[in-house]
Amino acid sequence: MNRHEQFGFEIVRKAFVWRQLASIIQNRRAQYNGSPRNESLPAGLSIPGGARLLAIADAFDAMTLNRVFRKGPSHEEAFSELRRCAGTQFDPELVDRFIATIKAISPRGLAAAERSEEAASVLQDLNALANSLSERDFDRVATITEHMKLSAKRLGAIGLTTKAQKLQTAVLSDADLLDILHMASELTDECLSTSRAISTQDKMADAISEV
Repeated sequence: MNRHEQFGFEIVRKAFVWRQLASIIQNRRAQYNGSPRNESLPAGLSIPGGARLLAIADAFDAMTLNRVFRKGPSHEEAFSELRRCAGTQFDPELVDRFIATIKAISPRGLAAAERSEEAASVLQDLNALANSLSERDFDRVATITEHMKLSAKRLGAIGLTTKAQKLQTAVLSDADLLDILHMASELTDECLSTSRAISTQDKMADAISEV
């Protein structure tokens, strides 16, 4: 157990033969203002950027993950802890950028009920989109995709946002009909995939909370 990190480093170093990746693994425990338990580790900006980011992501994941013996704290509580340790344990600039990124993309910013409502709204839009396409009502298609983008952003569904934007741009620029239909098909697949993923997340959260 005491040597598990060294073993992990050796596995990565020999399996991937990628010096930068091995360096990230080797230095992920390095603290920004120095590591009293291991003074051989680098400090500050001498720590590889990937290792500095991995340390923040690892701490955030450890804090927010639900455990059998306790429920993980909210994102805001975890953000507060990251900020408290910024400049000592973590790179302060990367902490700010990490928090901003998580806030922008995370579906957990919505309560489960709100998330389910947004997912249902996306499926309703998908049905309306199919009807509008069959009627060649492209103005309506542009309106629907705009609404889908808003829902997708609230869900943190980047792929759905991108595909809705792509279809909207196509219909507004009078793209070829076959291209539009192909994009609509891709958007349909993304909608269904997002809906299934949200349903699975909610079921898993319910199961964990019952343990």
